[in-house]
This record gives sequence, C-alpha cells and structure tokens, in this order.
Amino acid sequence: MIEADDPSTDFFVLGNIQRIRGLALLEQDDRELAIHHFSRSLTIFEAAEDLYHTGLVHLLLGANLDARNATRAKRHLTTALEIFRKLGDGPHTAAAAKETERIEHNAPVESPGAEKRANSVVSQLLMVRLAEATATRELLFRELVAVLQQESNAKRLVIAQINDQKQLYPFITHGYSPQESNELVKKFGDAQKAQDEKTFCRVKNIAVFPLRGTAAQPAFLLINPQSGAVLNDDSSLQPLLRVVELGMDVVALREKDRSTPTEQEVSPYTSNSLMPGFIHSSPAMTALVEDVYKIRSSDVTVLVTGESGTGKELVSRAIHTLSNRKDKIFVPFNCTAVPKELAEGHLFGYKKGAFTGAVQDSPGVIRTADGGTLFLDEVGDLPIDVQPSF
Repeated sequence: MIEADDPSTDFFVLGNIQRIRGLALLEQDDRELAIHHFSRSLTIFEAAEDLYHTGLVHLLLGANLDARNATRAKRHLTTALEIFRKLGDGPHTAAAAKETERIEHNAPVESPGAEKRANSVVSQLLMVRLAEATATRELLFRELVAVLQQESNAKRLVIAQINDQKQLYPFITHGYSPQESNELVKKFGDAQKAQDEKTFCRVKNIAVFPLRGTAAQPAFLLINPQSGAVLNDDSSLQPLLRVVELGMDVVALREKDRSTPTEQEVSPYTSNSLMPGFIHSSPAMTALVEDVYKIRSSDVTVLVTGESGTGKELVSRAIHTLSNRKDKIFVPFNCTAVPKELAEGHLFGYKKGAFTGAVQDSPGVIRTADGGTLFLDEVGDLPIDVQPSF
C-alpha cells in the first residue's frame, strides 16, 4: 500500500485513495464507513489547497450524509456550490444545487435507538480517522480540527505550538482571523508565564487542552466556547485527544528515523570499524578511519597518500561506499598504466580514429565516473601538461 510504504506521498494521491475507497464502500452499501473515508479525503485535499477535489468531496459528503445530519450536509453542499461556482463548473454546480433541494424537502426521521447505535459507530470511526492521519503533524492537526468542526459544538479553534524561538504561535486555526489568532495565542502564552490560565480561560471563554506526546513537541488545543469542548453526544474529547497524542509520537519517531543514517551491516569477519571491509586495530589507523567517516558525505576532492601496497584504493572504495554516491559507479584509473601521450585521451575521452587503436569513441574515465567516484592512482605520474586540465 502506498500509505504504508510512504505516508508522506503526494497529497493528491492520498486524497484520491480515500475518495475512491469511499466510492467503493458506497457500492457495498456501507455508508457510514464511506463517510469516514470521504472526511479523511476532505482534510487531505484542504491541506493540499486542491480546490476542485475539495469541492468534489464536499459534494459527496453532502449527498451521502443521512437525514439526522441534514444541517451538516447542507453546510457541505453550500461549500461545494461556492467552490464550483468559483471554478465555473456548471455540471457540479447543478448537482450540488439539486442535492441541496432534496435535503430541504426531506424531513429528518428521529429514531433514538438508531441514534445511539450511530453515535457509537461514529465515535469508533473518529478514532480510526485520527489514527490514520499520521502522514504529517500538520495533517494530523488538520484532521483533529475537521473532526471537532463536524462532531462538536466548537465554533472557533486554534492549535498552538512552539517555534524555533521557543515562542507559541498559532499553527492551525478555524474561525479566527490571523490577527485574532496571534493575539489569542500571545495572551495564552502570557497567562502560562503568569501561571494564571484559569483567568485567561474564563475571560476568553476558552477551553484549553494540552497535547503532549512522549517523543513529540507539545501543542495546545484552544476551543471557543468552553461549552463546545465536548462531542455532539456530550461525550468527552479526551479519548480522541489521546489518539492525537499517540499520532504525534508516530510522526515524530518517523521523522527521527528518516534523519538517522542507516547503519552499515558489519561482517562478523571484520573489526568494529566505521569503514566496511577495513580491518585495523592501531590508534593511528582508527584516527584515519574516523577522518574518512567525517568526510564521507562531502563532495570534495580527497588526496590519499601512502606507500605502494598500503591500501589507498581500499580507503577510496570505503569513502565511496559510505557516501551518498554509493549506488553509482566507482572508477579506478592507474595513471602509470597508459602511455603519457595517451593519458589525456583516456581521461577526457577521444573520437574514433584519433590515434592508432582508437576503433571507437570513448567518453573517458572522468565522464564515465560522472555521479560516482573517480580514483586516480599514482596521480603524480600524470604528464605535467595534462595536470592543469583538471
């Protein structure tokens, strides 16, 4: 699966995966789970600022929410109408208008038993929805805001986190202007420093929920009004927020894993060397290996000196193996192995017939090694007139 292999794949792909899953579930008459996938798709397309697909998913949600969610369905259809009118998409505008008219003419049917069962299913799907939104920290928080918009009475929301300057700033907002969210978060930060968060919450009618993972940077969820800080069935937000905290840890650990270099496999027949295939024990050789390891990721010319037979090519191969060019070619060239008058041709290439024995064009070892590593052995034996060409 694409999501399992690389959760940060292009949002266009991820969003359409969720949309297509929802359409497939509609064919199987599993409307509840289809709504779950459409909702996930909507969050992804909104994060990607994909206006057309955002409108398309709003239309799908509005058309498939049941009668008990008529208000929510109208909200989706209204947004879809606005988007398709803006895009000049006549067929989809007409489809959204038709669905809106259908909902307005169908009165909701109340069934307490069915509502209770539906609430249970919705609660489970919300947890799954948040647990699956761990491609990035931003997507996870956007999913949380979308869930609270749809399933609670929260009118305005801010998720604040700490920047590189150790200052709180509004990361994701809903219902606040940029200026309002900045002012609100600043006052919240001041209240934290003064240890007077209760007064801040009372004056601003804000409910504050800290989001703290074990491995992730903390964040804070601010909900206005305080009475909106519960789900529509009056159940607590804490189970959902705990899922978000676990998701924050998943994202943080995945990013840490990507930034940590993969350790090279060490053969049982070699020492605990940082350089593969290099057996050593003396302090001097250990220092050499450490120096090589330090420069492994730099695209610089390296001069390796030493007597014949001391392992200059081995060191060069190890540098190549440890570098980001390891999947490219390693080209060794002994500068004493060709006549001096032919050295330039072997290095820089030659055309067919340039000299006796040149039966075909040759790109030269320098072009051959492009993208990889070129090892010039006994480089001091190159003709003096060739050396400036480098």
